[in-house]
Amino acid sequence: MWRLPGWLGQIERALPRLDAWLAAHPLPAASTASSPSSPSSLALRALAVRAHWLGELGRWACAAQQLQQLVVLEPERTAHWYNLGFVLEQAGEAVPAQAAFERALGLAPRLDAALLGLGKALARQGQWERAHDAWVCHAQRQPLCPDPLVCLVHMHAGRADWAAVTPWLDQLRRFEPRQAMALEAWMSTLPASADNAATVPSGPPGRPLCVV
Repeated sequence: MWRLPGWLGQIERALPRLDAWLAAHPLPAASTASSPSSPSSLALRALAVRAHWLGELGRWACAAQQLQQLVVLEPERTAHWYNLGFVLEQAGEAVPAQAAFERALGLAPRLDAALLGLGKALARQGQWERAHDAWVCHAQRQPLCPDPLVCLVHMHAGRADWAAVTPWLDQLRRFEPRQAMALEAWMSTLPASADNAATVPSGPPGRPLCVV
């Protein structure tokens, strides 16, 4: 019988137990001020864990459904909006992913992971300039983080804008030479002038889901 490897298999086996716990502990009708150990707070955290696990298993639509419940119940919790954007972007739902990332950034303007996801959602829609701005902002805040640089290289190379590729690839090469070499190998397979926009969203997958 086929089994999921390692910790993914553990998540798969733990889901029924979590579902049973959630069935015995109903969610609150709306967000209310309560202690972290109250039954309603624990139920919300359990639902967040369930969404996280579904995302880890790649069940993006199911994870999004859980997170859509959570953003209604706890609309001021940044992690729910970020996680919702993450799973929607992974599922290719660019427009609602953009809205979720923008809401996360409205709550936490310094959440750089949401900038990365926002750029990917915008790139999926062909909003190149706005995607560029989001990733540049991320790169300026965290100059030693390779993720926005990889995204910028992917976007500009995918559009055959080789002049725009060079500064970002050079910056990446200074501290991640192997990653830069891998990108150069990928770029060598692209036509010199054709529009390869379909390749643009294939940058790094974004920061992992978080449960807060």
